[in-house]
Amino acid sequence: MTEIKFEKPASPYWMQYGSTHYEIGSADPGKITVEEVAHALAHLNRYTGHARTPISVAQHSVFVSKLLDLDTRTALYGLLHDVHETVVSDVNWPMKKSMPPAVRDWYEHIAERADEALFKVFGVEWPVPPDIAALIKKADWVASATEKRDVMRSCDREWEMLPCGPHHTVITPVPARAAREMFLTRYRELIAMNFKGKAMSKLTRQDIVEDGD
Repeated sequence: MTEIKFEKPASPYWMQYGSTHYEIGSADPGKITVEEVAHALAHLNRYTGHARTPISVAQHSVFVSKLLDLDTRTALYGLLHDVHETVVSDVNWPMKKSMPPAVRDWYEHIAERADEALFKVFGVEWPVPPDIAALIKKADWVASATEKRDVMRSCDREWEMLPCGPHHTVITPVPARAAREMFLTRYRELIAMNFKGKAMSKLTRQDIVEDGD
């Protein structure tokens, strides 16, 4: 079989929704805007399109953020936990687990650089503090369990990877335009509240951990 050789671009880049671009693997966001990221997240579907009704990464991110209403900082990190998917897309959990170690390391490196760049767009410090990262991981699983209940069809196999149950809130998918505005509204709300130094709720960390059990 003839070997096929691919020319590697001198500087691989990813076109954004607007007139900007992102250099793959760079921690520099260039001229990317908050609105461009929100637009992309709103048009990215969860579960590689296998939901009964498409649910966007933007809506998922808002849901995770609201599960983390401990304080504005934690909620803001929750809102941004998937912004790298505007670069690497929403690769599902089984696919990530099936990747050879070298491929997964490469994927995670590119995703981390994208996070580092895009967090700058939102004016949020990177990396995510370990204690907040642990809470986000838990909230992300709760959100996934809730989405399984509300937007997925029943499967002939259980989702063995789920470590928790769903939240009591019912998720109703919204169109991309509404998801975009939902994400932007949540972001602006959190930034305004953080600027004013206001606490968001009286929830404790234990409340977040136990809600999906």
